[in-house]
Amino acid sequence: MVKHILIVDDQHEVRRMLRAGIETLGPEYRVLDLPSAEESLVVISIQPVDLLITDIGLPGMSGLELKERVRKRNPGLKVILITGLPDANIRRQVAEAGAETYFIKPIQMAAFLEAVQRALAAFELSPASAPPSAVTIQKDNTLPERLTHLRQELGAEAVILLNEWGEI
Repeated sequence: MVKHILIVDDQHEVRRMLRAGIETLGPEYRVLDLPSAEESLVVISIQPVDLLITDIGLPGMSGLELKERVRKRNPGLKVILITGLPDANIRRQVAEAGAETYFIKPIQMAAFLEAVQRALAAFELSPASAPPSAVTIQKDNTLPERLTHLRQELGAEAVILLNEWGEI
């Protein structure tokens, strides 16, 4: 089942990094990234979104305001908040905003990807409570699907492929 994810951050490199990370999870994750809350409101009104990932320090409408507006229309929408603001009051607001989770920049990618999967209920059992099992890979899966499956089966934070020279 395809999951639609919307990333909203005014920093192009942050959006690119988050999008690239999510896309490694597999083809079932469709990611759109936008630089403003106002643009994202338009997108959310015309297409489905399962997870909203937003920076709170956006020009114009803040990420907290965006979350409130979107949740009024779609109360079940999952939200992950991001902040790079050092102000303790802002961080408290983010922590109390009622999102699935929040991250403070710089973002640790492994924890972020785990939070994305958890928010979208990608795991039936959490990796910590899942019993160890043999890794089974079907031949008809794509390479990203195989890597995602292997990472989940092992309960690992990452799976890395190396060539014969030890290069990633």
